[in-house]
Formats: sequence, structure tokens, C-alpha cells
Amino acid sequence: MLKRESRAGQLLAAAMLMFTTAFSGHALAAERFTEGAHYSVVESLKPSESLPSITKYIWIGCPYCIDVNPLLAQAQANHEGLSIDVRHSVRNPNWERDARIFSALQIENRTDTVDGLMVHYVERRRGGEAIDEIDLLPYLAKQGVDAEAVSQLMYGEQVNAMIEEAKREDRVIDIQAVPTLVINNRYAIKQHDDIKTVADQLALIDYLLAK
Repeated sequence: MLKRESRAGQLLAAAMLMFTTAFSGHALAAERFTEGAHYSVVESLKPSESLPSITKYIWIGCPYCIDVNPLLAQAQANHEGLSIDVRHSVRNPNWERDARIFSALQIENRTDTVDGLMVHYVERRRGGEAIDEIDLLPYLAKQGVDAEAVSQLMYGEQVNAMIEEAKREDRVIDIQAVPTLVINNRYAIKQHDDIKTVADQLALIDYLLAK
């Protein structure tokens, strides 16, 4: 009996220590990360269909939107069931044009080609081609995408509605650059000088997922 009570006491003490450590860690994060500086609260997005979640707002010609993927993979490894959604910003005319391609690929269920398309696009930009002169449809055709269907969808009614929703989300979040990460459709991460390392970024993501 004494052994059982002793073991139970050890387990209780361990549980209390874990709780205290977790609480202290969250308290320290709360002191470190502040609304307005490290993140903003987004009031008017639709509730996330899957929690926990991160929504990544991108432009398909953005190299940093590719570079952020290992960070998101690590966040998923740290948080069981974490879903990653990808949306395309329409902050300027070139981004809106490319968002139409992205939206058409969503309709065609060919978002599997987006990662390769982004690498292709960035390589052509780095090769000196002007953004408004890069035609991405031939690349998509080589990947087995119905480029003619994408071309027709780009300015159709369904994509027009998706673009209007993207414009609304850009305004609500106040997207100034990409990638922009929104946690649980509630907290938009802001760029800040003291978020320098992957560990810093993961700590901020952890904190916002726990809010």
C-alpha cells in the first residue's frame, strides 16, 4: 500500500510540475509576444473549419512563400492535427492575375502542381523576365493540366467570386507582404525585428495556437 501511495504521489508531483511548466511557458510567451507588435487580431474572417489551423497567404511568384514551407512542416510535426490552408493574395494587379490562375487550379483540383509552378515562376523571375510577360500556362500544360480550361476559368464567374472574397480577406487582414500566416483564422502574424530564428517563429505560432 505504501508503495502505491508513494508512486501515486510521484505521479501527482510530476503532473503538477508539467502543468506548472506549461503554464509558466505560456505566461512567458504572453509577456514576450504582444498584440499589435507581433500579431493582430482578425475580427471578420469566417471561422476555421478545422482547428488547429494555419492559413498561408501567398503570391505564386514569391520565393519566401516557398521558403516558409519547412517552418510549417515543423509546426505540423509539433501539433497533431494542425491543418495548413493556402490562399492567394490579390494585393496588386499582378498578384490578382496570378490569383486567377491559382483559383482556376483549385476549381480543376490541380493544386498538386502549385509547388512546382512556384519554383518555375521564381526561376524565370530570377532569370530576368518581367512579371507581366511570364506566361505560366505552357508550364501547366506540361504537367498535364488542361491549360485551355484554366484559361477559360480565369475570368469566369466562379473565379471572379473567389477574387472578390480574396480582396475582402486581404483588407480584413491588412496584408502588406507575403507570406502572411493567420492562426486559427483569428491571429495574423506580423513581421517584427525580434522574430529572427525558426525557434522564435515556432514559439510565436505555439503561443497563438494556444490562445
